[in-house]
Amino acid sequence: MIEVNPRFELAQLLDNITIFNNTATNIKVNITGGTPPYVINYERNGIPQTPVTGYQSGSDISTGVLSSGPYTYSLTSVTDANGCSAESLGTSITVTVSGTYSPSSTNKALVIVNSNSPDYTDFPNLIQPYLDNFGIPYDLYNESTPQNLPVLSNYAIIILGHKNVYDGTTVLYPVNMINTAVQGGVGLYSFDPNLFNYSLGIFSTSISPSTVSASQIIIGNTSHYITQNHASDEYNLPLQDEGTVYSNNYNVLTLVTGMPASQSTILNSGTSLATMSQTGNTVSLLEIAEPGSGRIVKWNEYDWAYEGFLGPVYGMDDLLWRSIVWAARKPFVMQGMPPIITMRVDDVEGTGPFIMENFEWINICNEFGIIPWCGTFSSIPEEYMSNFRTILDNNLATAAPHAFSYEQSIYFNHDGNDGAPAVNTQTAHAYYVTNGLKMSKVLIPHYYEIDLSALEWINEMGIEFIGTHMPLGQPYGGETWLPGRPYRVPDAYLHRAPMGMPVFYADYITGSGYTFFNCVAEIRDDFGYEWYPDQGNVRTTIARGVRQLTRSLNSMVLTTLFTHFNYLDFTAANWRSVLTDVTTAVSPFNPEYRSLDYAAQYVRAKNNISITNVSDDQAIVNITYSGSNDLDTKCYLFTESGGQISHRLVLLPVISSGTITVGVLK
Repeated sequence: MIEVNPRFELAQLLDNITIFNNTATNIKVNITGGTPPYVINYERNGIPQTPVTGYQSGSDISTGVLSSGPYTYSLTSVTDANGCSAESLGTSITVTVSGTYSPSSTNKALVIVNSNSPDYTDFPNLIQPYLDNFGIPYDLYNESTPQNLPVLSNYAIIILGHKNVYDGTTVLYPVNMINTAVQGGVGLYSFDPNLFNYSLGIFSTSISPSTVSASQIIIGNTSHYITQNHASDEYNLPLQDEGTVYSNNYNVLTLVTGMPASQSTILNSGTSLATMSQTGNTVSLLEIAEPGSGRIVKWNEYDWAYEGFLGPVYGMDDLLWRSIVWAARKPFVMQGMPPIITMRVDDVEGTGPFIMENFEWINICNEFGIIPWCGTFSSIPEEYMSNFRTILDNNLATAAPHAFSYEQSIYFNHDGNDGAPAVNTQTAHAYYVTNGLKMSKVLIPHYYEIDLSALEWINEMGIEFIGTHMPLGQPYGGETWLPGRPYRVPDAYLHRAPMGMPVFYADYITGSGYTFFNCVAEIRDDFGYEWYPDQGNVRTTIARGVRQLTRSLNSMVLTTLFTHFNYLDFTAANWRSVLTDVTTAVSPFNPEYRSLDYAAQYVRAKNNISITNVSDDQAIVNITYSGSNDLDTKCYLFTESGGQISHRLVLLPVISSGTITVGVLK
């Protein structure tokens, strides 16, 4: 057998750039040929830099903060996964550093609220959680304190953060100021339909008031940038549950309960993107228009964001962030979750009445780059232990004790016969140590239950991340789901969320003096609690997996293909077929397949920093952020040309404290 590896032709550094003093930038290597991942060795002004391993072509490499002067970067060697070297290392590039960074304007959002308004609480309860999860950089202006509005033209977009920001009588809407800014290219994004009652002839036209109460939101136009992810496709199959077939159309969102919506104005030369109808009457939920050089997004109703009507991660999230991006003056930056995909499998035994024995299902996952997290039982056969140990040692999967068995929990005395959680946790830890199993940093317990007495020993296991919906110490099925960011804020969340409600937590959780980061996401309304792969119906298994991954990616939450071990009763051929079609379907997102350990750490790192300023400085965009984290993160940089919006991800390197500015080419 003579195996011929792909020719490795070229590695070329990019780009020449001029940045300000005491800022950073990113360089990259475009690679032609070879087999990824690559090892990059390079030097700066003749001094070798730290090699970059696991490199993918075109990924960012941070220069770190640079002081004044020219910096020449040159490649010294690039090798691929086969150990082959690039035939050509291309030419060097120069990063020129000069001048003082002192922006006069910002490409952030200006969010206008009024804490004296009767509708103000809608902002912290419903709207602000979305802005923060999507990482929209914004300044907050509260009209309750008399002061002058900032210069509106200095912002990329103006957001009115709730209904009735101004009362229109004693305090007038600044219609003329807003109109001037919009005509000049600033976006207007209004959650306040009352604004348009006072801008008749400028932004809107009066119509006969109409009110409906309906249980569905219809997204009629799916060709627009804002709504294009709601077009039907081959994975948009009808769902069937206990003999009842119901719609799963991407462009028809069924509310938990009927919701009222009203409309009294329409945008001049506007377009309606989402509507609600009742007995012949139709109300536009979401309208857009393009006056002058600017763009307007108008929400006539946003109560769908309440969990009692629909809520987050339920199919409307992408309309919210995409409409902000569409309306904002470009370049526009947001610190949204990149398309990281991971996999979680609970109740893992390694054997049973299954076709794929000895963790063959993990081997097949790895063929597609998927790295499963395994919540294990203490019943892995001895003859399979060596293989499982090798898989974990090579980072092809991660694992942590989930329960002793279906019937016996570890971290909580679920049914009164499970014993002491503290002792059980030590026993589960000893099982891993005795068998030489590498411990994940992520723990998701059986029934999501954790007793306070177990926390000391969970900490001893090296756990940093917990996945739970339950307050610590509360049994499953209790009266309260855990309040926590981004969406289940105390004043807005339901005390007991329905089983069929999707969930996303990304927040710190503390008990008995120990702090962990709670990070878990589940799409619970698409045919049930999880993915539910079915050997008897490969087509619906693929469709359901694609829909759930797509929903998470569009919602910019932790994207997890989640199921239980007993559903993996597939032939190797069928399992491979399922993963082939699922990964192919989500490939337009350019996903990055990672372990749950990495994904949870990324979510925590993202939450620990915030973008404080963005400026458009001729050929470059400067992005300033602050905080403290332990992992490189990325932000989205949106640009527009010829009416077409595109984006790329920009590296934000680790920051231990303070503030960093990264300058990148537009």
